[in-house]
Amino acid sequence: MSNGIRRRRSIFSGLLLVVIGALFLWHNFQGGFEIWRVIERWWPVVLILWGLAKLYDYWAAKQSGEAPPRTMAGGEVMLVLFVFFLAGTAGTVEYCHRHPDRCFVGIDHDIFGNKYSYTEEIPAKAVKATSEIRVNTDRGDINVVGGDAAEIQVSVKKTANAWEENEAKTRAETVKVVVVEVEGGYEIRPEADSNNQRGVRVDLEVKVPKQASVKAKAECGDVKVSGVRGSVKVEDLDGSVEVSDVSSDVTIEKRDDACAGNMKMRRDDMTIRNVGGNIAISGRGDRIEIADVAGQAVINGEYGGPISVSNVAKGARFLSKRTDLTISQLNGRFETGSGRLEITDAPGNVQLETSSFDIVLEKVNGRVRVKNRNGNIEMRTTQAPKEDIELITERGSIDLSVPEKSSFELTAEARRGDIEVDGEFTGIPKTEPDRSGDSRVVAKVGQRGPQIVVRTSYGSIQLRKSD
Repeated sequence: MSNGIRRRRSIFSGLLLVVIGALFLWHNFQGGFEIWRVIERWWPVVLILWGLAKLYDYWAAKQSGEAPPRTMAGGEVMLVLFVFFLAGTAGTVEYCHRHPDRCFVGIDHDIFGNKYSYTEEIPAKAVKATSEIRVNTDRGDINVVGGDAAEIQVSVKKTANAWEENEAKTRAETVKVVVVEVEGGYEIRPEADSNNQRGVRVDLEVKVPKQASVKAKAECGDVKVSGVRGSVKVEDLDGSVEVSDVSSDVTIEKRDDACAGNMKMRRDDMTIRNVGGNIAISGRGDRIEIADVAGQAVINGEYGGPISVSNVAKGARFLSKRTDLTISQLNGRFETGSGRLEITDAPGNVQLETSSFDIVLEKVNGRVRVKNRNGNIEMRTTQAPKEDIELITERGSIDLSVPEKSSFELTAEARRGDIEVDGEFTGIPKTEPDRSGDSRVVAKVGQRGPQIVVRTSYGSIQLRKSD
């Protein structure tokens, strides 16, 4: 209201919404209509519409005797800023489409056109059966399989993002996969004729002599290696890793990062099975599964998913910021996940220091040393202990089960907690907490045996007879 005169409302907001809605509706029903190109090229029309709407509003208000609309209404300004945002996004899309070499654009972004795929076979190359084969790509998956023939066979799948198929084909043709002889063996890698290769994904299927050793490096993709007798080394930035049926050592260097220009979207899982040598994993990732290893398994790094290791003849080691675990022999498994660490059927020695796990030990018959900062400890054994056992937690309870006919020397201390002993164990006196709430038991059970030490600062201790 201005001096009692009703103010006319502008038609600009409604007009702009109609135009934008019509564009998106056209995009939905017309194949081949590229809305980002339209916005990138025609966004100045919004300013023209705004100016025309203001002129019309002024003329219509004068004719009707109403006060003209405000020159810069808040809602109009917000709509124009939104259109500027769309225009900027569209301009970025179009620029990266035209100049992929100048943009950190990931290979998996559907927004930059449609996907077109092409396959090709590289002529087989005869090689020495025991050669070292290196497979490298920064833009796709790698799958290496051992075969009977003393040759390298490569199958290539190229996927190009483009607005039109002819453009995609041209872009895919700029990338060539080559097999070249290098010091110590052969290398398979994509090479580009220009910087236009960033919008091209290259997946490699490689068959190598089964006696060969393999080095695979992928920056942005999954890696699979199987059926080779030589050693395997995998370097992977963003993607999962699978290794199986390998007769020698396996080394995996893993980083849990996004590949260049991509948001972190892939899982970084690792699965390693049936390995005749040792396994060494380092870096960062998600889930790890290891099974059936003739040598030792060493895991060093930070991993956000569960870790499962089973049937490792020469034991396992796990090192991270909060855990230092060594198992000298593992016939069963150890597994972490959801704040819980379990070790089952480890006839050798176990040493564990960790900060925040509930720990379960079952059929662990060697020397045991566990220090836990925050969490419960539960240990069950069906054989009379022959080696020393030490279970310590700062905040948590301890539950230890051993056979009734066991011989050991017990030291149990529970600060601010109780100590309960199964009545089947003779020679262990009953105890009550002192005035401070602390409990302590020192006793000898049976004949001369190993030392059993259990301590907790804030929790209870239970000594039970195992079934």
